[in-house]
Formats: sequence, structure tokens, C-alpha cells
Amino acid sequence: MINAGIRPDPIVFTAVLTACAYTGKVADARKVFNSMQVVFGINPVMEQYACMVSGFSRAGMLKDALELVSSMPFEPNAKVWGPLLNGAAEFGDVELGRFVFDQLFMIEPKNTGNYIVMANLYSNAGKWEEAEIIRSMMWGVGLEKVPVCSWN
Repeated sequence: MINAGIRPDPIVFTAVLTACAYTGKVADARKVFNSMQVVFGINPVMEQYACMVSGFSRAGMLKDALELVSSMPFEPNAKVWGPLLNGAAEFGDVELGRFVFDQLFMIEPKNTGNYIVMANLYSNAGKWEEAEIIRSMMWGVGLEKVPVCSWN
């Protein structure tokens, strides 16, 4: 695009950052993200931050992800915290997982996925009592894990 003289807009940046996150090209994502402001004068929005957090989290760069969240010029939402919770679960970081779960609990207390990820993180770490507390919290607010069904 740039070689063709076409200026990327925020949607293009989101698409490119998403592709980088899913393919593990964290260094490329970081260059693109940094170029948004410096080269193109575009301030990143929540979606672009979420893409970066997702890329860092998928790559196990949880500290980088948390630093980025902490440096955001606005309050992070569930789109930002969710990938970090999943990254903490994937890489077994119970402490970070609990911190992120608490943030998500304040934003979306009825999202069963967050409870399930956190309970599984505790279970995988052998913290059975903590996992049961999270499950009890989920049931305490009237949520249940919905069984999956197929029309096939």
C-alpha cells in the first residue's frame, strides 16, 4: 500500500496488527504499531492495543503485554484484558491471571468464559480449592456453563 502511495487508515492498521498477532510476528507488529503515530500521525485506539496485547500474550510475552496495558492513554476494556487472561492461562501465570480476572470481573461480571479460564488456570496449577472458589463465584451470580450442541 505504502509503495503504491496509499495511506493506511486505522482499519488497515487493525487488520495488519491482527494478522501479526495470529501469526506470531510480534516484532513486525511492534514496528507497525509504533509507526502509526510516528509515521502516519494516527493515535492507536482500543482495537489496536487489543491486537498488540493478543500478540504479546500468544508469544508468552506477558510482561510486555501488561506494560502496554499499563501505558494505555485510556482505561482498558475486556477486548484488551481478555487476551491477557488467555495468555496467562496458556503460560501458567496464576498471579497475573488472577489480577487480570479481577479486572475483567469488574468490567463484565457475567462473562462465563472468564470464570472458566480462571478456574482452569487454577486447576492446571494444582490449586483445586481456588478453582472451586471461582466456580462457586460463577454459580453465585447465576451463571452456568452452557452445554454445547450441534445441529448435525
